[in-house]
Amino acid sequence: MFILIMGVTGSGKTTLGKLLSAAMGWPFFDADDFHSPDNVRKMASGLPLTDEDRGPWLQELRALISQHNERGVNGVLACSALKEAYREILTAGADVPVVYLKASPDLIRSRLDSRSGHYMPKRLIESQFLFLEEPNESIIIDAAWPTEQAVGAIRSRLENRARMRSDAMSSGRARKLETAMNEETFNLSIRKFLKMVGVNSQREIEQAVAKAVAARAISGTESLPAKMTLEVADLKLNVSFDGEIKLD
Repeated sequence: MFILIMGVTGSGKTTLGKLLSAAMGWPFFDADDFHSPDNVRKMASGLPLTDEDRGPWLQELRALISQHNERGVNGVLACSALKEAYREILTAGADVPVVYLKASPDLIRSRLDSRSGHYMPKRLIESQFLFLEEPNESIIIDAAWPTEQAVGAIRSRLENRARMRSDAMSSGRARKLETAMNEETFNLSIRKFLKMVGVNSQREIEQAVAKAVAARAISGTESLPAKMTLEVADLKLNVSFDGEIKLD
């Protein structure tokens, strides 16, 4: 698991991220360290980065998360991730809970007044809040909280999140996916689908859907076809049944 700590500049991402990583014994990464020299020069001159500027930077951070995820290594990443599109790139196909440090413009101005040695000038504060798209699903932390209180709250909510996920899986929530089906086609948010089933690849999704359909057939609610083509959001899944499907 990678924890993404997001927020505008001056919200305390790096400070809180380092404290959280130390408390959990996980490595810490600061997204600012991955910016190209051109990006740093542009921000230092007072110009906000464009989506094109951020593209390679986000992909490098995504690769960092993927590589650690594949090795089963946890981590904490401090990154502004102001737009939903940026967060989608960073969290795609991986377990990445988002911690949002919510701050007011006045708080950020007061902090940057006493801050030195950073390339982000104060005049970019307005652009940060202009571009900010607050996340719909996240752990929201008041950026004005003392750091110890914030770290404790994050850890508590992560524990609750893990407990809820475990309870959901043990109660067979993944198997209830078939109730969303309408004949041979059903639509579901792909992000919610991945979280619900807990898989990362299309092949694993197809296997999970096959089990769900098989569960309906076994329960007597409908007959089991030899093959089905199912649509899940933007994915088309080709699921076949050969009589060997067994439920966990």
